[in-house]
Amino acid sequence: MNREEFQVLVVDDEKNICDLLKQALEQADCVVKTTCEHRQVLEWCKQFQFDAIFLDIKMPGMNGVELLKILRGMQTRAAFVMITGFAGSELVDESLSCGAFICLSKPFGIVQVLDVIKTLQEEKAGIEPVMAD
Repeated sequence: MNREEFQVLVVDDEKNICDLLKQALEQADCVVKTTCEHRQVLEWCKQFQFDAIFLDIKMPGMNGVELLKILRGMQTRAAFVMITGFAGSELVDESLSCGAFICLSKPFGIVQVLDVIKTLQEEKAGIEPVMAD
């Protein structure tokens, strides 16, 4: 992975969500890795530094908040974007208090995802984000 490219990791136990996000993020000039397995996440995060990591909150084995707590120290430049179908859950509040940038509720729109990525890309480039009215 080229360091200048915007590197994104998508972690969701639903393959269709991974595929959808990969397609949308690649259109936004991101280099995207996807996985449904928390073990793969940990392995990749030892090898690569990501700019953004999308984490599903509810996953089998290890939930997204547990992963967030582990990855914060490994991925110092990454912004964490939580995704969930359970918007009112305590895990959403916990993820935000643990440093997540934002939490997107399923079903989210591709425009929402692209707005988040644009903001993160602008922050990385040192450009002041312009908020739409």
